Amino acid sequence: MYLDMNKIDYLKKLGLTKQQATVYLLLLKEGPLSPKTIGEKCVILPNAVYRVLYKLDKYGLIELGSKTPVRYIVTSMDFAISKLVEKRKKKLEASQKYLLQIKNHSDLKKETDLELSTDIIKFFKESEQLINQSKKEVLIISIGEPSTPELILADKRAIERGVDIKFIVHKNDSDNHQFLLNLEKNGLEIRHLKDWGYHLQIVDGEKCLLSVNNPDNTNERANIKIQSKYLSRAFRDYFYLIWEKSRPI
Repeated sequence: MYLDMNKIDYLKKLGLTKQQATVYLLLLKEGPLSPKTIGEKCVILPNAVYRVLYKLDKYGLIELGSKTPVRYIVTSMDFAISKLVEKRKKKLEASQKYLLQIKNHSDLKKETDLELSTDIIKFFKESEQLINQSKKEVLIISIGEPSTPELILADKRAIERGVDIKFIVHKNDSDNHQFLLNLEKNGLEIRHLKDWGYHLQIVDGEKCLLSVNNPDNTNERANIKIQSKYLSRAFRDYFYLIWEKSRPI
């Protein structure tokens, strides 16, 4: 039997196998045929012929033309192909849904990643960026050393947007007291709890930055950017425990 591979390829794209496409094209060309004749012309074993006919019938591409003798014919081509396209479309939509679920799972994996660095300039920029993105709340535990003008401006603008900023400082003495008073004037709520060695910033309970200082040189830091909402919420709970123990400056 001559096989038109172009037509077979088009039918395969709609979900048919090569055998199913071959049998369908044969019936389309020659009209009503018996399973035996179909098997002979397509060189398909009898059991395989009936499996192919069953599938084509299920797809709505063929139907039983007569029972005695048994003959199969093609159905309305416009209707059958449209039905097949619709079936294929539903399968593609199901695949799309599944792949998007995989993507979302991948996003969750990304969300829980920890990003490490020792670059203090990068830390300040990320801190500023998170504050600029804040919508409701910024919680900060810090040594209390003067920060960059960009960070101070980011705090001020966040407060103007209605963001609540709470600030716990480890250090409150003559070296930084005026700096802290200026922050209060900008609208930050500040408390003091004597401690040392780390900086923690939680934004909207969703993202946070953690920085641990070298006690001999506070400019040397190990920084961790945390994307996880779960860890960020845990740090938020920790902040409020410390907040209750802290005192106004």
